[in-house]
Amino acid sequence: MIEEVAEDILLVLLVHNVENKEGWVGKDYLGIKVGEDIDDALSFLEENGFIEIKEGNHFRITKNGISYILDRV
Repeated sequence: MIEEVAEDILLVLLVHNVENKEGWVGKDYLGIKVGEDIDDALSFLEENGFIEIKEGNHFRITKNGISYILDRV
């Protein structure tokens, strides 16, 4: 379950990255887009180096995250 939510988060971050030239995404926006409890998935993504976190509630995908999600789809 965590991996599915993590993949959904990475897809949202990837699209945002492409549309906004590596802009940061707020946690509230992620919660709306993904529609599930995202805290465990965000921890998983951070621990694996797939996302960067700024000020505790803004996120963006890393190169490792892009590689991970592209391998999964």
